Parts: sequence; C-alpha cells; structure tokens
Amino acid sequence: MKKRKAKEHILAGVFILPAFIAFCVFMFWPLIRTIYLSFFDWNMIKPVKEFVGLQNYIELFQDEVTYKVLGNTVVYIVILLIMTIVQGLQYVYTPIKVVTQGGPNYASSNLIYQSYHEAFTLYQTGDASALSVVTMTLFIVLLLLEFKFVEKGVYYEN
Repeated sequence: MKKRKAKEHILAGVFILPAFIAFCVFMFWPLIRTIYLSFFDWNMIKPVKEFVGLQNYIELFQDEVTYKVLGNTVVYIVILLIMTIVQGLQYVYTPIKVVTQGGPNYASSNLIYQSYHEAFTLYQTGDASALSVVTMTLFIVLLLLEFKFVEKGVYYEN
C-alpha cells in the first residue's frame, strides 16, 4: 500500500515538474536576475557591470521624479478602484436577477437588485425608494471622486 502511494506521489511530481520548471524559468529567474542587477551600474551594452551596492536605491529615493510617478500610480489605483466599484454595482444586476434572485437569504443581492426586489417583488415602494436614494447617493459620491481624479484635464507645455 505504501509502495503504491509513493509511486503515485512520484508520478504526480513527474507531471508537475515541467510546469514547475517553466514557472521557475519565467517567474523566479527574472525576479532573481532583476534583484541582482539592481546592485550594479550597467547599461546592457557594456560587457562589464560595476557593482554599486545600494547606490541605485539611494538615487532612486532622492529623485523627485520617483515620488511623482508613485503619486501617479496611487491616483491610477484610486481611479479604477472607483470605476470598478461603480461598474460592479451596475453590471451585476442581470446575473443576480437571472441566476439567484438575490438568494439564498440575500447572500448574492446588492443595492441595485435589492431596490428592484423591494419595489417589484415585495411591493414596498417606500422602502425601495429609500434604498434607491441611498444607492444614488453612493453613486454620486463615487462619481465625484472619479471626476476629481479621472476627468481632470491634462495640459502639456507648448
């Protein structure tokens, strides 16, 4: 019995090995190589790399451009995130309606579907309207944040 289990483990390892090798070659090796090269002054043309230690990192964090692009990156993150949230709230209605109707026990419902459910299934117009106002308020806040970051005009010199 133990022999058979050991044989199955070896066979599983044999099947996994090609994928693991490809993963290492295309993921770990470039990562390790990049970390290694970050300690050198090299322009990819010179055959000789000059070891500079942490100097590249020191220069990186002394450069004001680094902080500008870090800020831009944060803005981009804030933007989908907002856009993703708004789209997620809007476009998930149909799958919820068709597949789960918000169930079981409202586990897959969201504000949009719940507003529909309150109004047209439970006939609670007042509750549905209040929920719709809350949803609209949330959308307005998210859209204002989006407009603040996304719709901001970009002006170039000359």
